[in-house]
Amino acid sequence: MTFRFREFSVEDDRSTMRIGTDAILLGAWIDASGAEKILDIGTGCGVIALMIAQKSNAQVDAIDINQESVDQARLNFDNSPWKDRLTAWHRSFREHAASAVTKYDIILTNPPYFRNSLRSADTKRNLARHHESFSFDGLFEAVNTLLKEKGSFYLILPETNTKSVRELGIDYQFSLNKILKIRPKETKNNNRVLMKFCRIKPEQETVDELVLRHSDNSFTREYKELTANFYLSLP
Repeated sequence: MTFRFREFSVEDDRSTMRIGTDAILLGAWIDASGAEKILDIGTGCGVIALMIAQKSNAQVDAIDINQESVDQARLNFDNSPWKDRLTAWHRSFREHAASAVTKYDIILTNPPYFRNSLRSADTKRNLARHHESFSFDGLFEAVNTLLKEKGSFYLILPETNTKSVRELGIDYQFSLNKILKIRPKETKNNNRVLMKFCRIKPEQETVDELVLRHSDNSFTREYKELTANFYLSLP
C-alpha cells in the first residue's frame, strides 16, 4: 500500500515494521534544526528518515537488520526529493557503531519493545518487534560511541519502560532533556512516552503531554498541529 504524505510517498508492504502512529509522532517531534548528520536505527520502511529529511538539510543514515526493509527504504528514498541525502544500510546498530567513521548530531529510534506480548506468526516481524535481537543496554552503548558530544538521542517507548530506560541513560551519563507523554484518548492514561537524551544536563527537564484523539475518535487540534507538515489531511 502506498501512503502519500505532503512531500513524499512511502511503500511499506515489504518492511518488517509498517507505518504507525509511533513513527509519525517521533518523526514530527524531533527538532532537527541545524543538524548535519542524523542516524535512524531500525528504519523499517524509512518513514521517519524521510520526515527528518523533509524538516532538515541533514545527511540521514538509516540502518536495519532486515534486508527487505532496507531494500524498501532505499526504494522510498530514491523516490523522494531528498534521495541524495538519504542512505540505507543493512546492519545492526552494533555493527554500525563498530564500522562508522562519522559521529551524529541526532540519533533516533522507534525500538522493538514487546518483550511480553504475543508473538506474531511472521518471524521477520517478530525480529523487528521483540527483544531477542535487541537490548537497550547495547543501544545506549552504541549511541555513546556514535553521538557527538553536544548531540541528542530520541526514542519512543511504552510508558512502562520509561523508568528503566531513564536509569540506563544515567548509567551512560546521559540526561533526560525533554519528555512528551502520549494519551491515546482523553479518557485513557498515558501509553507512550517520547524521550530526548543529551550529555549536557538541562537546567530543567521539560515534560509535556499530548492527547491523540477525542472521545468520538477524531484527532485533537494538538496532534493535527504537530503533524501538519506531513499528513495530507486528518479527520
